[in-house]
Amino acid sequence: TGMIIRAKGLRHGDGKALCKALHHAQKQPVEPVGRAQRRQRVHAHAAPDHHGIHHGVKLLADVSQHLRQRNRQNQLDRTALGHIAGSQELFVEQMNKRAKELGMNDTTFKNCHGLDEEGHVTSTYDIALMSRELITKYPAIRDYCMIWQENITHTTRKGSSEFGLSNTNKLVRHYEYATGLKTGSTSQAKFCISATAQKNDMELIAVIMAADDSKIRNKDAVTLLNYGFGKCNIYKEEKSPKMKPIEVKRGEEKQVEVLQKTPFTYVDVSGADLNAIERKVEMKELVAPIKKGEKVGVARYYLNGTEIGSAEIVAAEDVGKIRYMGALQNVMEIFFNI
Repeated sequence: TGMIIRAKGLRHGDGKALCKALHHAQKQPVEPVGRAQRRQRVHAHAAPDHHGIHHGVKLLADVSQHLRQRNRQNQLDRTALGHIAGSQELFVEQMNKRAKELGMNDTTFKNCHGLDEEGHVTSTYDIALMSRELITKYPAIRDYCMIWQENITHTTRKGSSEFGLSNTNKLVRHYEYATGLKTGSTSQAKFCISATAQKNDMELIAVIMAADDSKIRNKDAVTLLNYGFGKCNIYKEEKSPKMKPIEVKRGEEKQVEVLQKTPFTYVDVSGADLNAIERKVEMKELVAPIKKGEKVGVARYYLNGTEIGSAEIVAAEDVGKIRYMGALQNVMEIFFNI
């Protein structure tokens, strides 16, 4: 829902190491591990890095995603993302544009790899926004984030070699509700994590920045997640309530079918009885023409007399404006029962 349950230093911070996961997924859509993913390749055009990736080597797209999510593959970021956007500078422009679209107003990207640079900053709130977008729009990212260890085969003209990778997010192994997501650390940002977890039907995001070491980072993330699971109750409509057709004036049809656009969800931290939630519908006076998907009303939800949220009601079909002959027929029906 985007509701903030607990926060300290929400809009402040100097986090610099987590800022690339979202744009990776948008430019390089990921698929669940195990599918055939051998079409798109990523070129590396740099000196060998600490994983032994050499100039001119081609990495499969799914392998490069493994490296990014699980071992902070910054060398690959500088080369592959520049290849995708045309240049590293253009890619950074796209990152900043997308950040603004998401409301990440505390964030400025200066590079595409997340290492320390003057003015390259974000906040815990913005990382939470980015993480929420990532896991809801690109859920296959979890297939990569939850892998604990894996061997990667590196093939060149000189032959093949294998190296192992371990997930830097230790929560995926040691916290039973963990679903991801991303760790990061630099000398200035210190130790950071965006941790996602799910218990029953509730999914939470905990963001920690500037921890002194990885153990403190993980401990604080678990503390926040446990607090959220213990504090929150969730109200969730399994599907949108059915609605009766609504009268339309001057339309080819006398009524239009309407529906609630999305089921309503509410997270409570007060311990209130959620069975007391009431739904009240407010509809516009509808005059044709009406377009399918057009907002025609709103459903408001109340708990103990206080509004806690709303959901749009939209037209489920088109209704055209009545023509002359249709209007004449309506008049005949009214006055002569024809």
